[in-house]
Amino acid sequence: KMKKTLLCVAEKPNVAATASSILSKGTAHPEIIQAKPFNLKNYYFHGRFLGQNVNVIFTAVAGHLFQINFSGDYSKWNGVNPNDLFTAPIVTTVPPEYTDIQRNLERLSKKANFLMLWLDNDREGENISEEVETVCKKANSNLAVY
Repeated sequence: KMKKTLLCVAEKPNVAATASSILSKGTAHPEIIQAKPFNLKNYYFHGRFLGQNVNVIFTAVAGHLFQINFSGDYSKWNGVNPNDLFTAPIVTTVPPEYTDIQRNLERLSKKANFLMLWLDNDREGENISEEVETVCKKANSNLAVY
């Protein structure tokens, strides 16, 4: 029977490194990922989750993945009535410097059965968790999220 895979995603690279070292008892194998200008790594090790042996992949984002802007003419601040911005359409995109991080999450999600979010317990961390979950579930709709 094949082992299931647990994908863990931290909000910051140093959290992924520290948690991987502790959880793997120093046995995690790092993989440097192409994500300039960020120094990101994926860490691979074996662990236990929900009472079963699993392959663990621990990675991180570097804060927010998405940026939110007003669409079209509403993005030109000087030519817009501020009152119109309350009902203006918004567009959510991944900025160019974060597309490598997005692709890494997509690639890892396709291998995973479970997604565990390791993000800060505050409003910003919750928002980043939603962004990570959105990217990962789009790549693998069968992921169970914890």
